[in-house]
Amino acid sequence: MSERVRIRLYILLTLYVYRELSFMGIYKILSGKFEITKGRLDYHLKQLCQEGLLTYRKSFPFLDGSRVKYRITQKGIDEIMEIRIMIEAHINESDSEP
Repeated sequence: MSERVRIRLYILLTLYVYRELSFMGIYKILSGKFEITKGRLDYHLKQLCQEGLLTYRKSFPFLDGSRVKYRITQKGIDEIMEIRIMIEAHINESDSEP
């Protein structure tokens, strides 16, 4: 699996778990797992938004300390569930082989 795919999948899974995070929140989580720059993360987030897997909202920094918050969409959740089903099927298939 390419690093691009792994990063995007990790972003989706992170937002599935946390529901909504700021750019820096996502960056802190991903930078512990990948060597990723803020520019590269921004690119991936924009691509996922364009694909309809994420949404974002601009917030007021004096209210919650962040300018942009990202959230997974229902389409993104559906993608994760589809991947989960494929993984489970693969595991079950591997378990049933002699």
